[in-house]
Amino acid sequence: MSCTCGRWCVNGFPCSHAVQCILRYTTQTVYDYIDPAFITECYRNAYSHPVVPIPDVEKPNEVDESNKVVAPTVVKGPGRQKKKRYIPRSEKPRKKRMCGHCRKLTFHNKITCPDPPGEAPITAGRRYQLN
Repeated sequence: MSCTCGRWCVNGFPCSHAVQCILRYTTQTVYDYIDPAFITECYRNAYSHPVVPIPDVEKPNEVDESNKVVAPTVVKGPGRQKKKRYIPRSEKPRKKRMCGHCRKLTFHNKITCPDPPGEAPITAGRRYQLN
């Protein structure tokens, strides 16, 4: 028996279509159609003998200290270390914020505002006035 979906051939046990046909048209059980590799007898038979590691002929018995690999020396570069972190492409760009001084939607705030300090521009919706 075989099925056109191909799962039975790949997996080794019947797919749902094949199970339905086996139960409807034959008197055998579904377990009779499972690949013998999945049966516990086959598993026990495969692992009943001890597994002995193969000795490596080319492996030396003694380790020579002159062939030892050491880590490379790390030399710090001149100047101050970089502080800016690496920003991956998957990270979304930061959102714009409303400045408390100039009331523009930008990336700065009231303290870092490029407009001169003092009288802030009069805009609608201000809750307080400067004296």
